[in-house]
Amino acid sequence: MNKLLVTMALSIFISSCGGGGGESGENNPPPQTTQSSGGVELGPVKGASVAIQALDGYTLVTSITDNSGFFKIDIDELKSAVDSYGSNLKFVKIISTGGIDIDPDDDGVIVESEQIEVKGNVKGIIPLNTLYQSKDYRINFISTALVDILGSEQNVSDEQISYIIKRLGISDINEDGKIDIDDITSYRMSEHNSTAETDLRDGFLEYIHDGNTESRKLFIEDLKYDVGFSRPLITKKDGYYEVNLSKTNKDNTMYYGIVADENHPSYQEYYGQPLSLNYGTAIFYQECSDDYGCYKLQKIFFYAEKYYLDYDYEPINDNYDEVQKQVKELDDMREKKKQAQKEIQKIKEKINVLVKVGEIFGGSSNGNP
Repeated sequence: MNKLLVTMALSIFISSCGGGGGESGENNPPPQTTQSSGGVELGPVKGASVAIQALDGYTLVTSITDNSGFFKIDIDELKSAVDSYGSNLKFVKIISTGGIDIDPDDDGVIVESEQIEVKGNVKGIIPLNTLYQSKDYRINFISTALVDILGSEQNVSDEQISYIIKRLGISDINEDGKIDIDDITSYRMSEHNSTAETDLRDGFLEYIHDGNTESRKLFIEDLKYDVGFSRPLITKKDGYYEVNLSKTNKDNTMYYGIVADENHPSYQEYYGQPLSLNYGTAIFYQECSDDYGCYKLQKIFFYAEKYYLDYDYEPINDNYDEVQKQVKELDDMREKKKQAQKEIQKIKEKINVLVKVGEIFGGSSNGNP
């Protein structure tokens, strides 16, 4: 009898450990889905619809944020969608729409009465490999400004993104010795501080909450005017630098001037040609929009072995006032040119009317009375 009890107990123990069946246990683990985890922060935004898109707006996969503002993407599903898209993708956009900002002041304390409905969208641009590697990443109102500055641009590079991030005032958040897109995706609103967050929190964040797209657009244009995001592409050659200037919008116009040997720059339109800059010179450049006017005047100083962008050093005596004067004169000339073109058009219309009248009377005199 005791032997029987022992045998039964042993049988139950073995069965509970998964032995004998062959349908579960270590040899047959349950299937697992590989997922990529992201977050939407103004404060954390819960209940938002999230779309992963190609830069042209094509939606690859979608998700929804949970009560803590996090969402998950099935990596296999994403890879399949990218394959179906049929084009090489280095970056993708993440667009979050709607939801509730559960901690608008980012103090880490959730108070239900302070929560705000998000009527606009939150955006981010993310390397596709970041999603594939299941890294933890965030989009927020700083990444939204980055995407709004890039606009409809689809040929985006690491260097262009890094340049804009630096101009916005982001530091080395992840402490890897460089400032790049990873410092945006690593940014935590409740933990980190930056010039970008300070500047964007006053106004831009409100426009996202309210869904005020027109004011949001004007805010970004004013930011371009105050900061300037036109990117220089600089290559060091043997004894000189080669510079190409990149616009934030292909429909805008770029002007530049070169300072050498204390001479003042003479501004001219930039047509995309590479510029050669000798040591001891500087270049001033400015992007202008027909709709919004000219953005901030930017400058680079070239020395024997180094060059300095205007946000990297304390300003020195560089004829800046004279350049600003020339820029104003250039703006005035452009406005006069527009007015002159309008007057010319009016004169042409009058001439056309006179020609038609002449043809009518001329036809009457040569034909039947």
